Amino acid sequence: MHGGNIYNRANLIKLDYSVNTNPLGKPESLKHALDQVDTWAGRYPEPEVTKLRERLAQKHHCKPNRVLCGNGASELLMLYMQALRPGKVLLPIPCFTGYLHALQAVDATIQYYMLKEQEDYLLEEGFLRALEDTRDLDLVILCRPNNPTGRLIPKTLLEAILKVTRQKGIALLVDECFLDFTSEWNQSLCDQIQEYENLAVLQAFTKNYCLPGVRLGMMYTAGEQLMEKMKAMQPEWSVSTIAQELGYLAVEEDAFLRESRQLIEAEREYLQKQIKELGFQTFPSEANFLMLYGPEELDEKLEQEGILIRNLKDIPGLEKQNLYRIAVKQHPDNQVLIEALKKIQKV
Repeated sequence: MHGGNIYNRANLIKLDYSVNTNPLGKPESLKHALDQVDTWAGRYPEPEVTKLRERLAQKHHCKPNRVLCGNGASELLMLYMQALRPGKVLLPIPCFTGYLHALQAVDATIQYYMLKEQEDYLLEEGFLRALEDTRDLDLVILCRPNNPTGRLIPKTLLEAILKVTRQKGIALLVDECFLDFTSEWNQSLCDQIQEYENLAVLQAFTKNYCLPGVRLGMMYTAGEQLMEKMKAMQPEWSVSTIAQELGYLAVEEDAFLRESRQLIEAEREYLQKQIKELGFQTFPSEANFLMLYGPEELDEKLEQEGILIRNLKDIPGLEKQNLYRIAVKQHPDNQVLIEALKKIQKV
């Protein structure tokens, strides 16, 4: 289950905290560009997504043929698994459920590495030992920052994982869909794909620019055979004309992302402080969302107040815990959420 499913209760939900899109919404340039949707909708998409791939490659210092654009990160995840066909996969949990969906589609064997609550769900050195000790491993999947925990991977550990997987010939998939919201926004591994041919990096414009309905994802890899297999499996015109045009404009929005990071940092601290004062436990996060402990059925109680949050019981490793994920939004919305939590606490 993903967040954002408002469709069977659209009239009841005033604030959707279950999805983690940019609290500032879309940049002004994209809002103005949407006036051209009627024109764009009347044109077939450019089949090779050439203009956008060239701009993305320029930004990340790689060649355009090392970039594949798709109908959101979800399509690219599925194409990647279909092309790679991993037998055994090492996966830290809790994690984004989309990985499981793609892995199950190719009947991969998943070896879970449970992140520890006492470590605040931070990936630690034990993962490197698991990587070294696991036999016949084909793929490692990492998410930075991790979803739903919001934690970044310590830099020295990430560097060690890169080197070990390359040495052992293990594919490494790193999801960076939320990286632009963090302090490591300028340290994408896309810039290192030429050094690590086993590496593939997944990104999307869904969260950064509040475009979940447009569907635009990108994958970067120097693995030539893998890239060719993915392209061969991808449907024609997978990236719409609208997605290509908006994506090209979005690449230039560095100032907008800088403003977004400043807002998210301030409002994340506000939410953590207020929630802690209410007696709820939150965990450290470097992303635009927080994971917290709450009472049983907190999501249902908040829904009665017109607020949707993400219950995490469907995520492996969190099934028996009352853990929830909330987005970081703008201050007036966050105040409404805090007041609703106060009301629930009094009942």
